[in-house]
Amino acid sequence: MKKIAAVLAFIIICPAIANADEYSYDYPTGPARDNYIGIRIIKNERAAYDYNIMAGPNYALKRDNMAFSAVVGNRLTGHVRVEFETGYTGASFDHRGSDFEYNIWANMLNIYMFYEYGNAVAPYIAGGAGLAGIWADIDGSTCTKFGMSYQALAGVNFALNERIDLNIGVKYQYYGDVKTSDPRAKTTIDETGIYIGAAYKFGLK
Repeated sequence: MKKIAAVLAFIIICPAIANADEYSYDYPTGPARDNYIGIRIIKNERAAYDYNIMAGPNYALKRDNMAFSAVVGNRLTGHVRVEFETGYTGASFDHRGSDFEYNIWANMLNIYMFYEYGNAVAPYIAGGAGLAGIWADIDGSTCTKFGMSYQALAGVNFALNERIDLNIGVKYQYYGDVKTSDPRAKTTIDETGIYIGAAYKFGLK
């Protein structure tokens, strides 16, 4: 959680230190670079697998792991952009003699609100909703479930040049819950983490 707090502090102070004269640059005339594709690497600082057994034990299993996603988006206005994100995460571990394995694939539609300083530094907040598929195996008891997922993000985007952006931020994502073939058992899955990403901007005109 200290890493998440440090990234949040960095995001907050970025607007204060962004000087338009120092960081700005002028785009050359030509097609607008309003579209982008990119990748994102997430370090989950708190991936929680809340395993409940009706009338039995409740395990709040927290595991640090990695997640990866690819994005494609469009800048709609000077302060709004929309993005499709598809990503994977998962975990495999033992706890109290039981074997747990989860694989999760999520497809999200994200909407960003941002403010740009000098065409180069842009803090943002975002929210997303979509569909997550969860494949679970607990001691040989398996289940596959598809359901709603949602997330919240906050970060800052740095335009390294007219084509390449770098971004860093924090995110929370709720994947949903899944029941295995044991009808008494249910696992609720969510995560909180930090991420770094890169995007390539291009125009369609």
